[in-house]
Order: sequence, then C-alpha cells, then structure tokens
Amino acid sequence: MLENNLRYVTYASSHKWGQQCTWVIADAKEKYGVVPYSWSAEDVNKVTLKAVDTLYPKVAAKSARCAKLVDIVKKQMRDYSRIK
Repeated sequence: MLENNLRYVTYASSHKWGQQCTWVIADAKEKYGVVPYSWSAEDVNKVTLKAVDTLYPKVAAKSARCAKLVDIVKKQMRDYSRIK
C-alpha cells in the first residue's frame, strides 16, 4: 500500500507546503512591506562550495556517524549536480 500510494501523499504534502510558503511571503509583503530577496545561482553555488570545503570536514570529524552522514549528503549533492 505504501509503495503504491506514498508518492501521492508526499506530492500533496509538498504542494500544500509550497502554497503556504507562497502565501506567507505575499502576506508579509502586503501587511509588513517585506521585500523578498533570492540569491543568484552564482551566490548559492559559492556558499555551497564554501560549506563543502570548510564546514563539512568539521562536521565529519565529530564522529564516524557524522562522517557517514556527511558522505550521504555529499553523494546526494553530487547526484543533483550541486557539487562535483
């Protein structure tokens, strides 16, 4: 049952979350004059690479379990072409 239906539940949940985020931003703009800011792809890439080079090794050095988790995150980032 989970294999057949979980993708629909997950999609519905993530879609609802996306709508809520959009509403919160629109409400903040309208009521409080918030000006949303998004980083450029270049800036996101720069910060990502800096984290991989400086923060990830520090986290991985905490324990074997932390190192394993950092490896999982790095693999996922490679799979999504966020890092090389």
